[in-house]
Amino acid sequence: MLESQETIMSTPLDEAVRLHKSGKIQEAEIAYQHILDENPDQDGAVYRLGVLCAQTGRLDDAVTHMQKAIKMNPDDVEYQNSLALVFLQKGELPLAQKFFHDALRLDPNHAGIYNNLGTLLASAGDIKKAEEHFRKAIELAPKNHDACNNLGRLFHNQNNANMAESWYQEALRLKPDYAKAWVNLGDIIKSRTEFKEAEECYKKATESDPFNLEAWSRYGSMLRHHGHIDEALACLNKALDLNPRYIQAYQDIAVLLERTNQHNEIQTILKKGRQYIPDHPVLAIIEARLFRHDKNYEESIRLLEPHRGLPGWSGMKINFELGQLYDFLKETDKAFPCFQKAKTMLAQTSDAKLQDQDHIFNHIDKNEAAYTRPGWFQNWDAPIENSHHPDPVFLLGFPRSGTTLLDQILSGHPDIFVAEEKASIGKSLETLNDPTYPECLATISPDMLEDMRNAFFEEHKSAADWQEQKVFIDKMPLNTIHMGLTYKMFPNARYILALRHPCDCVLSCFMHPFHMNQAMVQFNDLERAAKLYSRTMDLLKLYEKTLPIRLHKVRYEGVVTDLRHEAEEILSFLDLPWNDAVLEHDKTAKNRTVNTPSQDQVTEKIYDRAKFRWLRYKNHMEPVLDTLRPWAKEFGYEEEEM
Repeated sequence: MLESQETIMSTPLDEAVRLHKSGKIQEAEIAYQHILDENPDQDGAVYRLGVLCAQTGRLDDAVTHMQKAIKMNPDDVEYQNSLALVFLQKGELPLAQKFFHDALRLDPNHAGIYNNLGTLLASAGDIKKAEEHFRKAIELAPKNHDACNNLGRLFHNQNNANMAESWYQEALRLKPDYAKAWVNLGDIIKSRTEFKEAEECYKKATESDPFNLEAWSRYGSMLRHHGHIDEALACLNKALDLNPRYIQAYQDIAVLLERTNQHNEIQTILKKGRQYIPDHPVLAIIEARLFRHDKNYEESIRLLEPHRGLPGWSGMKINFELGQLYDFLKETDKAFPCFQKAKTMLAQTSDAKLQDQDHIFNHIDKNEAAYTRPGWFQNWDAPIENSHHPDPVFLLGFPRSGTTLLDQILSGHPDIFVAEEKASIGKSLETLNDPTYPECLATISPDMLEDMRNAFFEEHKSAADWQEQKVFIDKMPLNTIHMGLTYKMFPNARYILALRHPCDCVLSCFMHPFHMNQAMVQFNDLERAAKLYSRTMDLLKLYEKTLPIRLHKVRYEGVVTDLRHEAEEILSFLDLPWNDAVLEHDKTAKNRTVNTPSQDQVTEKIYDRAKFRWLRYKNHMEPVLDTLRPWAKEFGYEEEEM
């Protein structure tokens, strides 16, 4: 059957739009321009050229083209709506609101415009009216997936994760290939530290919309987290190919190159950034970190000081960097206010606000209550041997206690595999899924224990660098809190406990920009950080008293003073022969990806500049000294070190 002439014929504008929608941006722009060379009054081509400019970050050009299209055809509601969206993207809210209302006068029942007005009102902080407009959009068009997604974002920004997730899921029910909702759902899931599931959401976002910058950026970030370095770089470079002005991609690529010790390649990314966004403060951060790597601290400070008052993410990163730089120069009274400001800004991020501040303390309370009950542990079912998996070694402590340094030291030994920090115990708890935990440990079934062990190892095996080695070490400092669970799962496990002066531990946690979860959010406040330290050590003492565990303690100060002696003691504990490679931790670190804040330090030779650093900050730490001094005494630190 012959197709109609109307179906098979296409105009030059149709062809240009086809190129545009297929992602051939440069070809589409040439095609639009060619149409306008032939016919300058073709309002459709002018408008589409404006859309293209908006998508590639040329917002002023987008405004020019769209205003010209409106002059040609003032009654086209989409022209008015799109111009308003560009002004919204530029942050010019009054102009955006004017053109949204102009569009509504042309079509009072246009669900899309109500949705866009809701976005504007949310940006202006009028949450109640924003919600009303999103719900009006859904009322007018019940299948409006955009409005569902935006309503989810509204709840997300109010730290109502459950409502946010339900609206993202509704948006995906209406449109399963909706990339924006996949990205947002991934963000919610990531905030729960369910990284593998978040990675799947971001992957689906890239598959749904290969031109979504945030999807490629987030997917790259998760691939990096799981050690897939080449794939992560490919994702981030894809984002830059789509928009060479996309600053987040520059930042993420620089971090990845830094953590894989490719400092020369960072110069390449800087050069590209200066072509498109020469004055952006993030480029100053990237360059300053290169100078810091070369120990040129003064030049780093010169680059960053003009930007220290910036708001938002950039200002937070700059203040963290400046704090580190002033600390290197031992200018303590300049460093501490930088860390304070940066931590205050970090506490205001959506990732921080989504965390349950009390969750980790409630967890500690439940374990304390169980293990202090007379006879409770003694009445457990007999330990069940682990027959299908190796008995792990757990490298524990407290964040910033030296676990990453021990990781790099031990990873040099050919018979040891140290797994980078993975939420493996979290996966075991998800598998258990019992609200009575830890009470249920007394009578847990053999089949459930085996399922939990399987979940533990499956999480580790998802890492790109997974290896089967003679000794497998799970490194996660705050698994200290879960020693009862790990003993139940692996009764023959061994434990290496990294200790460091409590004041140095807590101060160092305060000085670093951790990714937010229910533990790391505590470090945004010095007093909560000290409280978490004290409660964690209370629980450790209880486990030591109650459980028949094999535990070897290593003091950070001993490692940086006499590495060989401490390494010999650890290898003896692990029943392993001596190997000189453990003394070359800096070489080991340079050949690995280090996904912790200690990356800069562990690629250096052993140093002791951070040993008892807290003494320089003694005045600033006065509010927490009464909490931490008893633990310094407990762990054998001398009076002059307290």
